[in-house]
Amino acid sequence: MSPWQQPPREQPLLPREWLQRYDAVRLVRHSDGKTLDVPGTTSVLSFLDFNPRWYIDQLVRTQGRALFSVALDMTNSCTDSCPMCFTMAKREAEGMKNHMDGALALRRLSELHETYPDTFRMVFMSGSGEPLSMPHVTELIDGVTELGLAIRLYTAGKNLRKAGIRAALLAAGAVIRVSLDAASEQSFRATHASKGLDERCAIIRQVVQERDATGSSSLIGAHFVIQKGNLHEIVAFAEQARELGCDFVAYSQETYGQVAGGFTENDLRRVLDGLLTVEAMHTDRFGVMVPKLARRPTITRFDKEHIASQSELNMCHRSRHHLFFGVADDYSACCLAGLDTSFKDQSLVGPLAEPTTMRTLRTVVDEGVGTGLGRAAKLSCNSCMVNNYNRTLDRILAHLSGESGWDCDLLPYTPGMLRDDYELTVSGTSDQVLAAPPGKRAGDA
Repeated sequence: MSPWQQPPREQPLLPREWLQRYDAVRLVRHSDGKTLDVPGTTSVLSFLDFNPRWYIDQLVRTQGRALFSVALDMTNSCTDSCPMCFTMAKREAEGMKNHMDGALALRRLSELHETYPDTFRMVFMSGSGEPLSMPHVTELIDGVTELGLAIRLYTAGKNLRKAGIRAALLAAGAVIRVSLDAASEQSFRATHASKGLDERCAIIRQVVQERDATGSSSLIGAHFVIQKGNLHEIVAFAEQARELGCDFVAYSQETYGQVAGGFTENDLRRVLDGLLTVEAMHTDRFGVMVPKLARRPTITRFDKEHIASQSELNMCHRSRHHLFFGVADDYSACCLAGLDTSFKDQSLVGPLAEPTTMRTLRTVVDEGVGTGLGRAAKLSCNSCMVNNYNRTLDRILAHLSGESGWDCDLLPYTPGMLRDDYELTVSGTSDQVLAAPPGKRAGDA
């Protein structure tokens, strides 16, 4: 890997060469030289999208009272019918053809940009369905771009066949991650309940060619959810993505109780061997996000009977830093409201069109979810995948408390070692996992 220069601390977003290509963030206090290393995994989420040197400076400056990003749940409509979909119940309850009011969302994004101009810098276009199925989506993309906000798009890719959508995203310099989950048509049909892997690959190739021709700064990647039926294609998937011209490939196991388990010890070994092979493909031009970078805790079920107190809710940094706008043109205080109907109901604040909703939203950012809601809520805070983010921020703030100066550097990604344990759901159970412990090479599992 190249010895890149550290990104400027005043730059909110990472330059292309660093994005998704670092192992950890190292903080060194000037007062006594004590060091804190923060792993660069999706356990800390935003560190994969922002420049951590800038991000941590803003965290300390605001003591965590900051808005960094907004997630838009743009539509319940989707081009695929993936059996692993963990938002299906929510989509059915809200209406499968329900779409976000893009003009209303854009107006609220503009207001938030005025309220938090120093920190609010990114919009996630993802949602319960396929975001690019939202009517007039190019107008929303153009509007977000005009506000100067970065775009992260998670898409199934089919609607990228529309020239206007491609042009808007490339003009925005968006990071585009396409969910494919397969390297063969047979596996694609099994994981998406839809045909068309060749079509999606052709679309990706076209986006890459147009990106290169226009000089766009967009990054394009492919995503693979590891399942029993596709684990044999882990290496072939990375080879496919690289051949298509993708800038990165990402692997994860997004269960939430939906991805079929049935994994054995041999399956675990096969997965880890495949990931080790894929890691060796990591270069300056092709980034590989294996679980040590992309991993988050395997959540097989939520504790929906847990009642989180106001003080416990106020401890959720992630819900303050990363807001959720719903497809029903509403705001819910839990950042995971897009996953589950009960989470949305328990943390629902109100319609985006109402001024009172926006006032409560600002209270959540400035003081916390519990203060904003003014009540306890059943939000499974005791079994939440963003708790690592919350704990990490508490460690950072404690480490730098009272400090007048510190160094903050990114440690370049070095493939070949599992820093985190990697988990697969065990056959026949809903709440147990197989785990490869940290500190071992994949083949030693």
